[in-house]
Amino acid sequence: MAPSSAALQIAADILADMLRQLGAEERTAVLAAIRAAPPESVESRAARRLAGERARTAEKAAFATELSSVAILMARRMAEEGTLRQGEFRHLVAAIEAALGAEEGSLMHASCNGEKTERA
Repeated sequence: MAPSSAALQIAADILADMLRQLGAEERTAVLAAIRAAPPESVESRAARRLAGERARTAEKAAFATELSSVAILMARRMAEEGTLRQGEFRHLVAAIEAALGAEEGSLMHASCNGEKTERA
């Protein structure tokens, strides 16, 4: 297994566990925020995280939203670059959707994904 694939599986498990610990209202808020996140906002947050800046919020739902949306964006980029397979990207998104109680495939076209990613 490629290191990027292993890292993505671990990230998916960690994110899903964190999201499942939120209350129902918090999970609903996170899901809505991920869907509504403007791509440029997520891009900016991703750039800051890659530069080593730590998240500044102590609020669980806001932190979960940021972490999830940045993870989706970064995994999508890696799939587009060929570092990950599309199925691995879909696995991450499906883990986040399941943890949030969202319909399967509902985050594949979320704003944080930038351009729409085709379902396959």
